[in-house]
Amino acid sequence: MKLPPSPPQVILCLALVTVALTTAAPQGYNYQGPPAPPAPSYAPAPQYAAAPAQYDFQWDVNDSPSGNFFGHQESRDGAVTRGSYYVRLPDTRLMRVDYYVDETGYHPTVTFEGQAQFPPTRQYAPAYTAPAPAPARVYSSPASAPAPVRVFSSPAPARTFPSPAPARAPAPSALYGPPGRNPHESLRIPSP
Repeated sequence: MKLPPSPPQVILCLALVTVALTTAAPQGYNYQGPPAPPAPSYAPAPQYAAAPAQYDFQWDVNDSPSGNFFGHQESRDGAVTRGSYYVRLPDTRLMRVDYYVDETGYHPTVTFEGQAQFPPTRQYAPAYTAPAPAPARVYSSPASAPAPVRVFSSPAPARTFPSPAPARAPAPSALYGPPGRNPHESLRIPSP
């Protein structure tokens, strides 16, 4: 038979476990986090000397089948811009806008070339025609069907089953007794 350890052995064992746990546990929080990203090493954007704006452009559309005729032309030198745009109007005139822009704002000059001409209007004739008359409503009664034939038959005789024997009443139990009496008293085992 093996004897339980003595109290000095238990104390010595607990002391050794405590020393082992405290030396193995981390001392405080030593989280360093990710390293900081390096400083950007690119050079700043190059600086360009300021120069006055200078450009010229022109575009035109002349589509005879559709009657589209318009365009735009513009030139700029420094702070002054000059240009014009034009469009063929539905009344066959050409509207032209000549303009210049300077420090004081936008200065347009609008001119119209040609004489307004309106093509002769066609007389409107409605394309409405009276609808065809509705078809005649002819109803006829459906062909008479033969009357359904009803066939009756007598039902099958009902099945009979033997009636079960009456159940016997359960035997009285020691747990049931007259009111006011503890039913568990009779189950007590007398002490020796």
